[in-house]
Amino acid sequence: MNELPLDEIVTPAYVCDLNLLRKNLELLKFVQDESDCRILLALKGFAMFAAAPMIREYLVGTCASSVHEAQLGKEEFQGQVHAYAPAYSKRDIEELIPFIDHINFNSFGQYQKWKPLMDDSGKNILYGLRINPEYSEIDVPLYDPCRKNSRLGITLGEFKNQDIRGISGLHFHTLCEQNTSTLENTLAVIEKNFGEILNQMKWVNFGGGHHITRSDYDVDLLIRLIRDFKQKFNVDVYLEPGEAVALNTGYLVASVLDILPKETPIAILDISATAHMPDVLEMPYRPEVEGAGEENDLPFNYQLGGLSCLAGDEIGTYSFSDKLEIGQKLVFKDMIHYTMVKNTTFNGVRLPSIVTYESGDVNVVRDFGYESYKGRLS
Repeated sequence: MNELPLDEIVTPAYVCDLNLLRKNLELLKFVQDESDCRILLALKGFAMFAAAPMIREYLVGTCASSVHEAQLGKEEFQGQVHAYAPAYSKRDIEELIPFIDHINFNSFGQYQKWKPLMDDSGKNILYGLRINPEYSEIDVPLYDPCRKNSRLGITLGEFKNQDIRGISGLHFHTLCEQNTSTLENTLAVIEKNFGEILNQMKWVNFGGGHHITRSDYDVDLLIRLIRDFKQKFNVDVYLEPGEAVALNTGYLVASVLDILPKETPIAILDISATAHMPDVLEMPYRPEVEGAGEENDLPFNYQLGGLSCLAGDEIGTYSFSDKLEIGQKLVFKDMIHYTMVKNTTFNGVRLPSIVTYESGDVNVVRDFGYESYKGRLS
């Protein structure tokens, strides 16, 4: 971070450090090689296709949650393309067929409805089912796919009297920013409850939420779990992290536009929590700011506010060693995943530019103007 030449960056801007991205990819490739698994990039978390040439050096493909993600995966990232969505329309299926290699269905009804159409295409697409093991360790209900009456995945009870001929794999996604111990507990439940079905499969997708590139993640245990699972059930294993690919690889750089003299001074920035970093409000969580501390840790407290008219467009209260100045740039850490893919043009607020940084070189990959706003409307 200390090397980032802020004077060369026009705000607002997402800045991806390609050296850090490559470091993450090298670790993921190590996991692939040591465990003999296959790792896909989950485009729902990170879809920066300017980095596709680098990413495809390390990962085997992508997983898509929509037709548009599947097309992007095929065109830009190449390799295998796996698809999953809670449900598909006829149009979805027809448009997906040219792009995908695997498809995971969320119900037996969807599988039975769309299998004939996909078979008739003549393309050898592998069919899977997403299961819900009814076990998770996620505290935030919004992100818990195994919460009561979840719409995501097929429970064990729903397999009763169902014909699974034609299904070659199972998919589960029960983790969210978690370590290997949670995966170990989840696999124990799945092996116990779905073992008979697993013995009939050729591949299993462990989904996402594996924080593999976090400093405290137990990579050795992950490799051991995958090896043991492959040996026990004689299946190929896929993982599809999105966040782990881009974790701690970049920043959102903002400028202070105004400072309001309130009880706690409010710094209005040229970014928006709701438009540019929505997980701050949805998760919710408090992003780190370079050089800042928690409230009252340092001499000067400021509430950081966004640019939109949403009353709750607030990032949080931070403390600084010195008073903030209008025009000063602030750097929000770990702002590459789940930002570009979720941002909006609410209020017509300008989208941050997409910038890469590598070994001293700053490159503006894309800048957004009026047409980016108008093009989403009619």
